[in-house]
Amino acid sequence: MVLPEWRAAIAVPVATEVLLTATGLPYGELSGAELTVLARLEALHDRELAVADWQLAGQSRGTGLS
Repeated sequence: MVLPEWRAAIAVPVATEVLLTATGLPYGELSGAELTVLARLEALHDRELAVADWQLAGQSRGTGLS
């Protein structure tokens, strides 16, 4: 997700189990992992982001899980 210049960061709550399943990482490696996600950049609130397809940075799109 590349954020617009005016929005440097967005915090999105996501269950650890979702990230473990999507990335295939063991629990101990998740905290140091760099992840990417698809999101609606026109969203005004975090609940409108509709984040999906979490995966390790550098992985090709379409191989992760929602």
